[in-house]
Amino acid sequence: MVPPPAATADRPPSQSIERLAFGAETLLSGARRDTLTTRVTVTNRGTTPVLAAHGDCAVELRAWRTPARQGEPVWRSSRVDHVCLDYLDQKTLAPGEAYSPDPFRVRFQVQRILGDSLAPARYYFDAEVRLVDPTRTPQGHHRIRVSAGEADLRRP
Repeated sequence: MVPPPAATADRPPSQSIERLAFGAETLLSGARRDTLTTRVTVTNRGTTPVLAAHGDCAVELRAWRTPARQGEPVWRSSRVDHVCLDYLDQKTLAPGEAYSPDPFRVRFQVQRILGDSLAPARYYFDAEVRLVDPTRTPQGHHRIRVSAGEADLRRP
């Protein structure tokens, strides 16, 4: 079997995300373990280049009370006030290349997540990654749900 040709000036990289693998990790940091950071990484598992396009705020983090992560999450980062810039960034991922730009990382103070309604406890996270696909309508986005680990959230 002959592999498909690589991207060239005449043949742009694929916009098909089927060859992309997504992973995420969530960590607590700070002297009092009071900062939660989640980082999403996308890797091209195919044999040809793939174009990954995204805007700012490309990841929404969600918290769940159970590892099944079903039903409505108890917390969503989209409900936290933050500014998202209006731009499009693109990266052609070579075969085997991993990519984790700043918009694929989210960071929150634990106190802000717990607020005044969530009890300190173990929470299970997932991340929804939004990649832009101008060939899709009406929204023009692929939405990929990625398990993002778990963490014991405590008030400092």
